[in-house]
Amino acid sequence: MNVTKNVEVMDTTLNKLLVICTLLLLLSLNLPSIVAVPALRIVYTNFGWFSITDIMLIIVSILLLFYYLFFSKPSGTFDRGMVILFFILTSILNLNGGRDRDLFFYFIRMFPMLFLGRLFVKNNQLKVVLSMIKGMSFLQILIILYSVFITPLGIERVGTSSLFWVQSNGINDLGRVMGTIGHPLVLAVFLLPGIITWFYDIVYKKKMTSLVGFALATYCIFLTFTRGTWLVLAITISFMILDSGIFKQLYLFLKGLHPSRKKIVIFSSIPIMIIAIFLTTPIIQAIVTRLSMTTMEDGSVFHRLEMFSWTVRHVTNNLDILFLGNGMGNTGSFLRNNPPSTYFFVIDNQYLTFLFEYGIFGFISIMSIFFLSIYRSYIVKERRIIFFILMALIMNAFTFELVNWYKVAIPLWLFIGLAIAPATMKETEP
Repeated sequence: MNVTKNVEVMDTTLNKLLVICTLLLLLSLNLPSIVAVPALRIVYTNFGWFSITDIMLIIVSILLLFYYLFFSKPSGTFDRGMVILFFILTSILNLNGGRDRDLFFYFIRMFPMLFLGRLFVKNNQLKVVLSMIKGMSFLQILIILYSVFITPLGIERVGTSSLFWVQSNGINDLGRVMGTIGHPLVLAVFLLPGIITWFYDIVYKKKMTSLVGFALATYCIFLTFTRGTWLVLAITISFMILDSGIFKQLYLFLKGLHPSRKKIVIFSSIPIMIIAIFLTTPIIQAIVTRLSMTTMEDGSVFHRLEMFSWTVRHVTNNLDILFLGNGMGNTGSFLRNNPPSTYFFVIDNQYLTFLFEYGIFGFISIMSIFFLSIYRSYIVKERRIIFFILMALIMNAFTFELVNWYKVAIPLWLFIGLAIAPATMKETEP
């Protein structure tokens, strides 16, 4: 009896430690890159300098390993199927000549978060994770508002890197905000899980206090002037409104069948707030001006379109690349030796990068993981919020290498872990 009680105490203690370390890990993503701020370097290894985030990942990995060795084990057919997919993908990545440093960080940033997400579902801690995500996002929002309205952060651009480069968006020479993330597009995607979670609270849980977080996050994403993320956010929010059944409630209300008045107030407050912001500020004009630049003369649009033909050409002309890929992390050097007409040495599309670096077998494996995660998070009703977040992140991956930016890749793998976990007794599964 005492042994059982001691095991339960250790289980609870270890779980609390994992929650605390995960919170610190997610908050650490708000720190600037060690490339931009060398003072944040912690320790040097054969794989390069480690950041605070990397140290936290290692701590989480050790705690997880201990937990799974003594307190838990994988279960369920679906779970085993996902393990097989990850094994296939990992084997391909080890065979295709990827850079050791990229492979190492791939492992320590992906696998711990996958198993961490699974553990949180097992312990019925999805709400805890979502609270962490909101805290992570709100901290970045405060940093952005400080840099916009009080004083700039003063982090200079790093060499030829796009980190902390105050780009001109052509709208009154206003720079695009980057917070401490270092790139406007990545910052916008970094804020997506938070804004979707706040909107979910408003529409599904009737939490009016979440309007504050939603409004501030919306404003910050607007300040990034990232067209792709604007579109993704609009699609995701529209889908959430349709899925929530609010239109049905509004119809019943107008027909005099008197559904919950609270729902109608919530539904009405959102468009009223958005319309008021549009009418009383120059935001609408800025958005129209920014969207009007989306033409073939726009360098980023032209480059992304050209990279489709560039990738297909080089993949089909080389059987090694076609089947096993060019190796993780080798795209940059290959682009420099075989540059596109734009001379941008990045593909700017995660799926084309998967195909080029992982080959057709690796591409099928990773896409299966993505699709199964989307499917799983949708059919388990209690995880519908994870479905919306994954949908937004995966759509945004058409515009940049999502997995290569660890500040958004770490949350992505956590959400995939939450999605693929076996259903618990408290969850509804068809």
